[in-house]
Amino acid sequence: IREVLSYAENLSIPVKYEAMELDEIVREAFDKLQYMDKWERLEMTVSYRETSERTTFISDKSRLFIIFENLISNAIQFMK
Repeated sequence: IREVLSYAENLSIPVKYEAMELDEIVREAFDKLQYMDKWERLEMTVSYRETSERTTFISDKSRLFIIFENLISNAIQFMK
């Protein structure tokens, strides 16, 4: 149900582009899912190839957050 509501909300929000750090978005989505079963078995690691610098890019933060939240939620749900 949560994913359907997120999808519906995503359709109604206008696109808003802004600069952001990928690891911050992933961490926010990861932290929001602490209530899920198996959460305590997880460890989050963000790494970058070919550079040690953080990567800033332009995208719609709310939509990207929803994508990562859904990916991480699915990973938790289907973890053995």
